[in-house]
Amino acid sequence: MFKAFGHESCSILNGGLPLWEENQFPVENQSPQDANESDYPTPTLDVEAIASYEQIVYNSQLDVSTETVAAIVLDARSLGRYLGSLPEPRPGLPSGHIPNSLPLPYTHFVESHKTASASYTTLLKPPEIRLALRDLLGAKVADEIIEGKRAVVTTCGSGMTAAILWLGLKLIGAEKVGLYDESWTGYASRESSKIESV
Repeated sequence: MFKAFGHESCSILNGGLPLWEENQFPVENQSPQDANESDYPTPTLDVEAIASYEQIVYNSQLDVSTETVAAIVLDARSLGRYLGSLPEPRPGLPSGHIPNSLPLPYTHFVESHKTASASYTTLLKPPEIRLALRDLLGAKVADEIIEGKRAVVTTCGSGMTAAILWLGLKLIGAEKVGLYDESWTGYASRESSKIESV
C-alpha cells in the first residue's frame, strides 16, 4: 500500500515482531510520542500499481498464452479455492477463479518457523522464489515475468495475500507488477462476473 502511494522509504519486518523478539532485539511498550509536522509531500496513487475490476474483466477475455498484451493474473489463494473444489470462507461467495488467471498459492513464497516461544513466517530468499515461480508456472512464463516482458497482476481472496506475491515478485526483480486489491471478494460478488471452476 505504501509503495502504491509513492512512499519509497518503507520496509517490511520479515518474520514480524515474533522473530524480532526471538532475536532479543529491543522493544518498547510506551505510547508513541506525537509526530512533528513535516513537509513530506502529499502521497499520490500510482494508477498502474492497482488493477481495477474493469481491467481484470478485459484481461480475462485475452489468451495469456498467445496474447503478450495480456497481463498474467496470479491467484494467491489455495489451489482448492482456485479450482472451486473447496468453499470460500466468506458465506455466499462462490469459489472458482477469474478466467485465464493462473494459480500461485502464496504459501510457495513463504516458510513457517516454530520455536519454543514463537511461531512466525518469513519470505523465501530470492533464488528460492525464482525456483518456486519456475516450478509452478514453467520456465517460459517465469522468465517473461522476471525479465519484465509481461505485466503481472496479483489477486487473492481480499487483497492481503496477493501482496505477498507482489513483494516476492518485486524481490526477484519483476518490474511490471500490479495488485487487484478487491480480489476475489469483489470479483465474485458481482453477478456479471464470469467464474471458472474445475
